[in-house]
Amino acid sequence: MSRNPYAPPGAPVGDAETSALTLAVRYTAIFGGLHFAFSIALGWALQIASDSFGKTRQSGSVGFFVNLVIASTVAWIFVRRSRRDFDKQERMYLFAGCLLYLLSFDAFILWTNPQYQVASSISSWAILIGVTVGLEAISLWIAFRFVITGMIKSYLERNPQATPNKSLERTREG
Repeated sequence: MSRNPYAPPGAPVGDAETSALTLAVRYTAIFGGLHFAFSIALGWALQIASDSFGKTRQSGSVGFFVNLVIASTVAWIFVRRSRRDFDKQERMYLFAGCLLYLLSFDAFILWTNPQYQVASSISSWAILIGVTVGLEAISLWIAFRFVITGMIKSYLERNPQATPNKSLERTREG
């Protein structure tokens, strides 16, 4: 069993899976808060810009950009606080949590915005859900596989006092 790196001294020892899940929930909440605020602010700014230029543009790449920026910000916060890389289990839980948040966010947007009304046939909804899940999963996979990995590596190289995480037993004493 390993100690939770965020637990105070003398706290009971927990298993690695519980600490990885706790960490993923914490950083998924950070991801959700930042994503919601950034999406609202960026959507508002784009709406004002399109109104002032008299153009209405649909841009699907904005969501992809937001996912990359917010995932990178969450990883930066993590590496600055813990001075290590995510382990495999933490990364998997965080990916799943962020994907679940993004799908909930997309469902909320589709449900509340009349601009995105879809025909009521099952095939239309199946296609919409499949494309949405696929695009969100791809954007997060790219963020976690390439952007975050490179960012964490460069941070750890620039800060030699930070030790990269190599195993699930990262906090084993002695």
